[in-house]
Amino acid sequence: MRDSPDARPGPAAASSAYRIGERSRVPIAAPVPTVPAAARAVPTVPAAARAVPTVPTTPAAARAVPTVPTAAPALPQVEAPVPVLDWTDCGGGFQCATAAVPVDHSRPRGATLDLALIRRPAADPANRIGTLFANPGGPGVSGVDFVRTAPPPALAIATRRFDLVGWDPRGVGASGQLDCGPVDFPAALPRPGQTDEAAWVRAGRDFGRGCRDRNRALLPHLSTADTARDLDLLRQAVGDDRLSYFGISYGTLIGATYASLFPGRARVLLLDAAVDPEVYLHRPLEARQEQVSAFERGLSRFFTACARDQVACAGFGGADPEAAFDALVARADAAPVPAPDAPGAEPLTGDDILNVAEDVVYRKASWPFFARGLAQAQAGDGSLLQLANQPSPGFSGDLSVVTRALDQDYPRQPRPFLTTGRFAGRAFPHFGWLSGYLELPFGLLPVEAANPYRGAFRNPASAPPVLVIGTAYDTATPYVWAQRLTAQLGNARLLTYQGDGHAALTDLNLCIVQHGFRYLEEGVLPAAGSSC
Repeated sequence: MRDSPDARPGPAAASSAYRIGERSRVPIAAPVPTVPAAARAVPTVPAAARAVPTVPTTPAAARAVPTVPTAAPALPQVEAPVPVLDWTDCGGGFQCATAAVPVDHSRPRGATLDLALIRRPAADPANRIGTLFANPGGPGVSGVDFVRTAPPPALAIATRRFDLVGWDPRGVGASGQLDCGPVDFPAALPRPGQTDEAAWVRAGRDFGRGCRDRNRALLPHLSTADTARDLDLLRQAVGDDRLSYFGISYGTLIGATYASLFPGRARVLLLDAAVDPEVYLHRPLEARQEQVSAFERGLSRFFTACARDQVACAGFGGADPEAAFDALVARADAAPVPAPDAPGAEPLTGDDILNVAEDVVYRKASWPFFARGLAQAQAGDGSLLQLANQPSPGFSGDLSVVTRALDQDYPRQPRPFLTTGRFAGRAFPHFGWLSGYLELPFGLLPVEAANPYRGAFRNPASAPPVLVIGTAYDTATPYVWAQRLTAQLGNARLLTYQGDGHAALTDLNLCIVQHGFRYLEEGVLPAAGSSC
């Protein structure tokens, strides 16, 4: 939960159980330049790559209630004061400000909280379109950090004709980081035959009670709908008549919520690595299993590529890298592998390897590093993999849990989670631990959202169209979610990226960037059926 060793669910850190699709540990793609050149050339996986079976049907006991779209709460007609932004230099060509927004949007002139913003001004002020708001996903990821640490080529593209603005959503980072206190979660990942179910239930309840008791005034106001309403105030604060927005992963849910709550107020909405609001909000246990199935397929594609090019894979696994991987996990379970050069020199366990594997499938550029780490661990040194298993301070695990608990129609009793966890452990050999048990805190939070929005999600025909980007082998937000979101919004166009990993624009693929920024700058959609 909290992104620290003493308060998170074992070595899972703030794993994908607590975010839709954002890595929470050190991005392991960073050390790739140190990998020998021969190991960097990871081959493209052919179409005949080993298929992972379609996600099994969720057990009946684990199904959420049928969808009942809810109208937006009838908020007061009195509008909240538009925040006044006092931009000041904060180094590196960036400007920073804070925006006061209502804690409770149903009381627009009541208590306020401050949101942190960062801006990179447009490079060509004479041809400036307005402000492009960017959200990197989560929930719980800092938009300020996302903009400040963006690669220079990405910044140059984004600021050609826009001021680029990122913000920390309420409860994240500099916008009042949510703290739910320490919780004693089980140290080990929940795996078949090794799970103390009572301890997971107890920890889920403890987290919920502690979080409620520490944050009573704020907690009901941390839903996605609250963030979308904040975004509309930020749009007004920068002086834009209509919103220009780019959201990744969970950021696509913010965008879809904005389009539905404020029809016609968006100029352009680019939604990359889309969330399917229908399954995510109303059948969340099923949504998690769809995601876990995509994780399994992503890891299978790594194994297939590794078998086809052993040079690129540092010699790991020979003709059957999957068998070698499973054997290494079992060996590390029985006797952790020494990791003398890792921070703290903590030996590498089987759980650690599975955690790193979960991160690896987010980005294909990480595959060479992972292969080299597996080869080293197989040879008796787990340092490289343990280096990749370190928590990142830029993710708010507590906020992520709370927002998901407020948004999603999870069961409110433990049994469906335990049933799902047992099922997932059998159905998904490498990532079943992500489903069921780790979701308990979402259902056991004893707080309801004050002003939620759970559908319907529509972009009216009278509004500018939305551009949705889906990656064919996305591991965190399966491609089918992009297809479904496009259909639900109605007035939307799907652009497909034939790639691996999570999200497309952040890979800086030239075709995707050209289509994406032509849409953002000119409002021109790719042709129907376009693919990169």
